Amino acid sequence: MAHASVCFDPLQGTTMPSCLRDGSGWWDAKAAACPAVVRLTDGSWRMYYYGRGGDFWGQGVKAMMAPPMGWVGVAESTDGVTWRKVQGPLPNFAVLGPQEDPAAFDSVVVGSSDVLIRPGGEHWLYYFGGGLEKTPIGSGVGAVLGATAGAHWGRGAETLVKGMMKMMPGEFTGLNWQVGLATSPDGLTFRRRPQPILPTGVPGEWDALYVGWPKVVPPQEGTDDTWLMTYHSLNPKGIFWAAAATSEDGVTWQKRGQVLGPGGKGTWDELGVGVRHVIRIDGRLAMFYEAVDRNQVHAIGLAWSDDGLTWEKDRQCGPDPGGPILRPRTGEDAWDSKNVGTPHVVALDDGSYRLYYVGVSDRIQFAIGMAVSEGTNFRKWRRYGE
Repeated sequence: MAHASVCFDPLQGTTMPSCLRDGSGWWDAKAAACPAVVRLTDGSWRMYYYGRGGDFWGQGVKAMMAPPMGWVGVAESTDGVTWRKVQGPLPNFAVLGPQEDPAAFDSVVVGSSDVLIRPGGEHWLYYFGGGLEKTPIGSGVGAVLGATAGAHWGRGAETLVKGMMKMMPGEFTGLNWQVGLATSPDGLTFRRRPQPILPTGVPGEWDALYVGWPKVVPPQEGTDDTWLMTYHSLNPKGIFWAAAATSEDGVTWQKRGQVLGPGGKGTWDELGVGVRHVIRIDGRLAMFYEAVDRNQVHAIGLAWSDDGLTWEKDRQCGPDPGGPILRPRTGEDAWDSKNVGTPHVVALDDGSYRLYYVGVSDRIQFAIGMAVSEGTNFRKWRRYGE
């Protein structure tokens, strides 16, 4: 198995795949984000994440500035801290990319979101992808897209996106994201199901724009529980909502509606709930979620549920319901000084936790880092290396 050389990024305090951009044809030479981390039976670690190597998606479509999706790749580690990128089977070393068939629902762009290791070792990769269909954008959604680009890439990007919307007018290609499933016997060579397993809503429904960032909780062994998927979308007013779907087999899903939304005026999650990760803690479901305030600052918070359908924001972890439990280091010369998001939490054998996340600053775009809990306290976190 071939690997890329390892580098150390002192701004992050750890070796993460986002610093391994050597400009030599790798799929993530421009950006890397949204880590999904799993531990294998031999004790090693794998991280699946998305990114892109240039300014174009599949089918020659100009990429949106944010989020930085496009292709999916893998990094490996012996300890979950120091990572080494793996060369995938695709020409740009990714393991999953846009389909060549222009009629495919994911022919333009793909982004990984979650991976499960099934009994027998088969990898199930839940991802989302968009095709050549043009998506009309309303004024509320357009304002959020422009502001999001500005938050990640600077005010020049915000001006550019808003200018593009005036010229296009209000249409994007590749934004109609739907949830897909790809499986692999080894975690490197994937075969995807031809149709989305969770489609967008019909026109007029709240999730008609896209369904993205699926996170899946399988049933506990020995129970008759159903599978749970959480995902999110952006409603016509430009507010992010998390939603749930359930399944008997992890393949065929039924939407169950919105489950977690924005906080009150002036709160840290005023504009809604985006990427999230759900794990079991002490017999309950804990959702670590990314949210955004009125100034487009992204942070990470916590919510609880007993059934995956009714959620309550944690009241013990921050000044507002839900937190935040991790916020950007605003005003500091840090790699995550502007935004933090796309949380993925791993429970360790000693009862502590690791939080893998993405950070953004004026100097570093979409780098992947890690925070660790203060012992078993999943409400208190410090950056790795602090």
